[in-house]
Amino acid sequence: MPHICAICSILLNDSNNTKEHVIPNAIGGVKKIKNFICNRCNNESGANWDFELCGQLEHFSLLFQINRDRGSLSKKEFKTVDGRKIRVLPDGSMEHTKPTINLEEHAKGAKVHVSARNIKEAKQIVSGLSQKMSEKYPKAKPIDIDAIEFKAQREYLESPLEISKSYGGLSAGRSTVKSALAMVAESGVDVRCCEKAIPFLGGSKGSEPCFGFYYDKSDLVLNRPEGLPFHCVHVESDEQEKLIKGYVEYFGHLRYVLLLSSNYSGRSFRASYSINPLTGEELKLDINISLTKSDILDCYQYKRYDADVLNTAMGSILGTLAAIDRERQTEKEIHLAYEYALNKMGVTGDEELTKEDYMLFINHLTDCLAPYLVSMYRS
Repeated sequence: MPHICAICSILLNDSNNTKEHVIPNAIGGVKKIKNFICNRCNNESGANWDFELCGQLEHFSLLFQINRDRGSLSKKEFKTVDGRKIRVLPDGSMEHTKPTINLEEHAKGAKVHVSARNIKEAKQIVSGLSQKMSEKYPKAKPIDIDAIEFKAQREYLESPLEISKSYGGLSAGRSTVKSALAMVAESGVDVRCCEKAIPFLGGSKGSEPCFGFYYDKSDLVLNRPEGLPFHCVHVESDEQEKLIKGYVEYFGHLRYVLLLSSNYSGRSFRASYSINPLTGEELKLDINISLTKSDILDCYQYKRYDADVLNTAMGSILGTLAAIDRERQTEKEIHLAYEYALNKMGVTGDEELTKEDYMLFINHLTDCLAPYLVSMYRS
């Protein structure tokens, strides 16, 4: 049987057939399928629908340091609860979004305090200020940059980052429906039988969204791995009701149900793809969409949207994120402290230390770790 593109309906052939990620690569999807959409629709849906969905989830992709099939993570700005702006870098480290310059001018000149993101930037700022101050105060003693001691100092957040919960929209919804349709195609079922989904993806006049948020106390993931920010795409048929139903979840908390068809007369099928985006490992989740057509339509009207369920799900994931971040930061601090102690001792780490040197090494190690331990205690 010839395959057609699920979006634009053109016939697929060797020149336009393409591999499509079931779950977008940008949020950690790995599995790809062929004979689903054409190359043009792959590119356009990726640049629009997937881009919107992944943009809504990019803070989790970055903070969890997800494992991508290709491409690197991008830095992103966050606000802390107390209003500060912080930039998180692809390696998980953080920096200020811009340097701070405190300039205290007086009759004979000025006093300057600069906090920069690195020593190179600090020197550039001081050099620029030196030139400006020399022009403004020609009689004042010029700044001797070579005489200034520039120090790198680690800083720790005293206020948590704000995490947005702004989800939804037709573009993100189309990306989600596309993922569900991909699993229908993977099952060997002709996607043209999904009369609710195909017109919606194609933008047909009069077509309506076929998805809604699902936050009901009845969990459709029967063996949910608590706290794990997994992704899953599940589809199944219901022969008695002539339905094809879908369930999609991102990062263990963003949950959609879908009605892809309400007039299905084909064979029975069910298919799932679940993944841990932190490792790329596939998961075996038991998902059962025990919902009627009426139940799913209720989701479209937010009638299965319990804010407490969403907050519990989000809280579980944020708890995992905090634990992972603490573990990563602790490993980094221990490594930095170890290198600091070696440098203070003037050794490489291969030498055998005397008891006295060992105690001195421990003291240097503790001195370096002290600020981090204090920040941990405060938090």
